[in-house]
Amino acid sequence: MMEFRMVNKVMNDLFFMKGLSPIIDKDNNPNWKPNKISEVEDSFVGEFFHKLDDDLKFN
Repeated sequence: MMEFRMVNKVMNDLFFMKGLSPIIDKDNNPNWKPNKISEVEDSFVGEFFHKLDDDLKFN
């Protein structure tokens, strides 16, 4: 179930939809936001694990 939630979140993310081209300019210098792992908020990571409105149901 956790994997389903994570994949669902990633596939609906703007980066996945547009690809990485908006992040990497023609000069091949990525402009990541946030640009350091230490700047990633816990709440952002937590969003990948929240229950979905259309969560899978098993009997």
